[in-house]
Amino acid sequence: MKVNCKIFPFQERGIFPHLTVEENLAFAGMELPKKEFRVRKEEVTSYFDLFKNTSNGRLKMEASYLSGGEQHQLALAMVLMKKPKLLILDEPSAGLSPGNVKRLYEILGKMKDEERISILLIEQNVKFADRFSNRISLLQEGKLQANDVSLEEIEKKYFNN
Repeated sequence: MKVNCKIFPFQERGIFPHLTVEENLAFAGMELPKKEFRVRKEEVTSYFDLFKNTSNGRLKMEASYLSGGEQHQLALAMVLMKKPKLLILDEPSAGLSPGNVKRLYEILGKMKDEERISILLIEQNVKFADRFSNRISLLQEGKLQANDVSLEEIEKKYFNN
């Protein structure tokens, strides 16, 4: 059985900085037939603030000129063009402002529900991960320390001295 899975390390973003936002999306969806590409592009871009006001020229802008949060949005939009069933996210909140972290998790929650995507999240921001997750496992130095734990258990054991 083949599963459409995409592993995405957010620290590296995975965008082409010297291409425009629109060209990055076109590259991500180049295997799709034209009609399917247009439909998918509409679906995917509806999740992200970056694409809400296309009259501002953002689609024609080189991706290198986007803020870090906007580059995260573009990178995630590129991944979603392929309609993955499983998305593995490595530190998606790394380097983002608190407002962008909150918005990212709102987007991920909406995608999880509407796109019916399973998401494996590797994240140090336990409070945001808890709001988003069905189950939390705790790794420390690459070893499983606890499986199916609550935020309260993690805070008690690791953050309250």
